[in-house]
Amino acid sequence: MTGQVFEILDGGGAVINRIVACPAFVEQAYPGRWRLAAAPLEPAAPPAVPEKVTRAQGKAALYKAGLLSKVEDYVQALPEGDDKAFAQFALHDCPHWERSSVFLNSAAEQLGLTQEQIDNLFRQAAQIEL
Repeated sequence: MTGQVFEILDGGGAVINRIVACPAFVEQAYPGRWRLAAAPLEPAAPPAVPEKVTRAQGKAALYKAGLLSKVEDYVQALPEGDDKAFAQFALHDCPHWERSSVFLNSAAEQLGLTQEQIDNLFRQAAQIEL
């Protein structure tokens, strides 16, 4: 048998106790001086992580988080070659940044960002209107 949570009330209607019981017991023990306790609300789930944002939104989110200069410095410090060229293309030329991008996730890892932080940056970026 599972019980419900009831609030026991004093003569003025203020809650003086909470108990787990069945309605019949509560009414017998505290006639007219109880109420069913409201179920606690579960925290809202965070908004979904967008699959992609525009480059401008991404840069604006990085700027607001104080990370844009760090990302630019990271790309600039890459050794000359394909990786640096592709990083520059991604940073300056791609119309969208995709959350699943291997380069984006690798760069974020090198900058010490967690997956949760990247998700939050994408959420914040999606809210920016330019």
